[in-house]
Amino acid sequence: MKHSSLKLFALLTLLITSIVLPISAIAQYEEIIYYHNDALGSPIVATDANGDVKWREEYSPYGSRLLHESREVDAGTDAQIESPWDEKQWFTGKIEETGVGIQYFGARWYEPELGRFLSPDPVQFTESNIFSFNRYAYGNNNPYRYVDPDGNNPKLIADFILNVSLNYVTTGRPNFVGAAKETALGAWNPLKTLKTVGKLTKAVGSKVTKSAGQLGREGEAAASAITGVGKNTKIFPVNGRNRIPDQVNGPQHLTEVKNVKSQSYTRQLRDNVDLVGGVGGGGRADVFVRGSTKISGPLQKAHDNPLNPINIRKEL
Repeated sequence: MKHSSLKLFALLTLLITSIVLPISAIAQYEEIIYYHNDALGSPIVATDANGDVKWREEYSPYGSRLLHESREVDAGTDAQIESPWDEKQWFTGKIEETGVGIQYFGARWYEPELGRFLSPDPVQFTESNIFSFNRYAYGNNNPYRYVDPDGNNPKLIADFILNVSLNYVTTGRPNFVGAAKETALGAWNPLKTLKTVGKLTKAVGSKVTKSAGQLGREGEAAASAITGVGKNTKIFPVNGRNRIPDQVNGPQHLTEVKNVKSQSYTRQLRDNVDLVGGVGGGGRADVFVRGSTKISGPLQKAHDNPLNPINIRKEL
């Protein structure tokens, strides 16, 4: 009888151990991760609660990943246990089918390596858009200017960013899902875009007291709506310094946004001139400012010089 009791105790101990140990192992690697997205909703950086960077990512124009930094199995975790920062959302925040590399946009599947949807567009072609005759194309074959929120209708990136900005200004949160819906509903409707700009202007105008950071973000959103280019995160070394221009619009074309009362010809702007090839190099360095911004004499002189890349745009 005593022997049977010992066997029963041993079996219970083994059973409890087999359950508790995996739970303990999983709990050991439990961690809160924060995702930081670009203007299109694509995750580009992940950080932990301490602000330490876990991984970074960059994307080609059509959404294929360029860095592929390890996030599935970290060096400090057991290969049998899912990493706490395993990522499933990629280009424009869409879910990717693990191991296959295709993403579900809602209306159909998308292959970012090919830059094509895997099934025909469920929305019929429109005569006003010749690109709609290609039933598999993403973003009218122009991902720099268009985004496809759900696989139905391509829409101007500027409109998508406007809706994100409106959501952010009115709610304090950049609701990418809501922006995608609003953008899709307003596809190919210029009046819808103008109404959205009006809403954003009113929402921004309702903020009486704003920090420099708020003004900067609002200025960047407004400039992105005009140029159709999202916020840049790449670092460019120049003249012994590292610079991160607000936008990279193309080869030898950068944009800086200055939502301020007055603007001088700063070292930052002079570095941007050098980044696009210098005076006479054929580049372009846009500077977005308010219509009321006071421009210093040297900066105005640089703008007036046809060989200088500086191009002041009073459009904020």
